[in-house]
Amino acid sequence: MKREPPSPAPRSGRFPLQSDRVSPTCMRFKASTLDLRTL
Repeated sequence: MKREPPSPAPRSGRFPLQSDRVSPTCMRFKASTLDLRTL
């Protein structure tokens, strides 16, 4: 219990933060490309 919070906290904290920021951007970019290709 003490090993999980400290370990996954810093790694998961930084990963999810970057992933969240890249997720919306990548999703929007992919959506734009898909929309343009579909259109």
